[in-house]
Amino acid sequence: MRFDACHGSGVVRLRRPPPPATRTRKEARIERLTARGPKKLVLAYPEYSSITAAPLGVAYLKSMVQKSLPDWSAKILDLNLESHEHFLAELRQGPFFTAKELPEGREGELAIVRAAETYRGAHEHDFFDADRMIDYARLWNRAMKSVLFMPNAYSRALFQGGPRPDRISRHVALILKEKPTAVGISICYIEQYFAGLCLAKAIRERAPDVVVLLGGTMFKEGIAREWGPKAWPADYIVSGAGELPIVEILAGRAEEANVAGVTIVEGEELRTTPPFYDTDFEALPDADFSDFDLRAYFSPRPVVAMQTTRGCYWKRCTFCNHYTTVGGSYQLRSIPRLVDEMRRHVANGVRHFTFVDDIISPARFNAMGKAILDAGLSIRYHAMSRPMRHFTDDIFKRMFDSGCRFVLWGVESGSQRVLDLMEKGTVVADVEGCLARAAAAGIKNHVFIICGFPTETREEFQETLAFLERVRPHVHAVHKGPFGLERGTPVYDHPERFDITRMWRKPTPLIYDYECRRGMSPADARAALDEARPFFRSFAAGKALEKGDFRFRDHMLLFYCRDEWERLTDRRATPAGSAAGTRSTTARPT
Repeated sequence: MRFDACHGSGVVRLRRPPPPATRTRKEARIERLTARGPKKLVLAYPEYSSITAAPLGVAYLKSMVQKSLPDWSAKILDLNLESHEHFLAELRQGPFFTAKELPEGREGELAIVRAAETYRGAHEHDFFDADRMIDYARLWNRAMKSVLFMPNAYSRALFQGGPRPDRISRHVALILKEKPTAVGISICYIEQYFAGLCLAKAIRERAPDVVVLLGGTMFKEGIAREWGPKAWPADYIVSGAGELPIVEILAGRAEEANVAGVTIVEGEELRTTPPFYDTDFEALPDADFSDFDLRAYFSPRPVVAMQTTRGCYWKRCTFCNHYTTVGGSYQLRSIPRLVDEMRRHVANGVRHFTFVDDIISPARFNAMGKAILDAGLSIRYHAMSRPMRHFTDDIFKRMFDSGCRFVLWGVESGSQRVLDLMEKGTVVADVEGCLARAAAAGIKNHVFIICGFPTETREEFQETLAFLERVRPHVHAVHKGPFGLERGTPVYDHPERFDITRMWRKPTPLIYDYECRRGMSPADARAALDEARPFFRSFAAGKALEKGDFRFRDHMLLFYCRDEWERLTDRRATPAGSAAGTRSTTARPT
């Protein structure tokens, strides 16, 4: 500051310098990202999602950041798990629900608490009591969806100025406690969408200097522009595979380099670069689960998610847009690399795995099974695939011997015309044979069914029901749902091929309603599914599936190999010198 004396008055006046020019948000975030010294990324996984295993996507991002950027550290916060924990703590203190919300009253609340304990390894006899597990599943789903999955409350908070759920403030406090330079929010499911955006908006308000990134499988190409800049309380939106874009963003190179897959939010403008899809999956580091207590999740034995491929080798199904998250590419991780990763998990007491690939081919199943057996790994797993004649008796035997206990098959329909319109590339007779061979090998078959694909008639849906009746001896559960029209699918891109006359957007992103010249309407499809519900529930691998309520896939894996638990977790089988400090494989109770 400068002081000028006014002669004759004896008064000293203070002349203030002009204020510095206000920095733009772009300048501020570049400065923050490129500052010298250690910086920290917090990867937040918001509610509401499955709670039986640790999330995989953020574990890949953490390992990539820490491998590529020596001045950055990364910390994962599973806020979905925290929300469940907090709710259960409140429930123990009860009463929590009103009689209208939970007619079962305090007895029902205590049953939910006991269900949580059972899911986490206590009360093992409860886990195999079919009637009790059905009751637990019903109470659990109702309670969690009414308390944690609240899209309307989050939507009102985002777009109508309504109050935010209290837990958003709690989650923001947990994030800011880590003193982050940047926060990445991973939104992988539609159920997480509004909660994740509320979290981003609250972080921007509480800590405007923190750089906020949005990403996850929900962010397919084009979603940012579909909703416009006002919908995104973030600095960056990542679409497609996130490992390479997040490194470029944190290194401060995204602003000028037009990094593929990055949308930059600049006030009222969006600057978008299409995703780059030729990521070398083999070159990426293994997922880093070090921030998780794998036994804190709600499964009696820890189940770890693994990914052997990215994308879909078929990529033709007209109802699907999953493969668009990797741009239609199909990337493989080498099988020796996968076996090494599984071996490290086994050394830490983990024996159960879920392969989250969109699809695994018969040849890859065969090669994986041989490698697992050659390595002497005693594990159990489940996966997804497409039923076809290329699955031979020998392949199914090798799958079973290597630990495969159930497969989720994309059957979709029992009508050949509908399958051809879907471009599934399957033949009804081949599907029947595939399911029979799998069951003969000891593998449980879960089948996915879609009702109401555009132009499908009631009579064609009856063909599907007749097909299921024919394969009843080989099917252990039916997963079903009405057709949903999503942006980025061939049905959306070419509606005239499917006799769709009109489409309009629903409140949730990427989801559309529609009208069709012929066949069942969406309302007709829902009614047909409701009418067939008793039929679907009659497919049951044991009493625990009789009423169709025991649906956690990881639980089903454990259920199917329940007689093998002790043999699998025998610590004498753990190689000498492996992973010091391994905890007991029995999950701690809530």
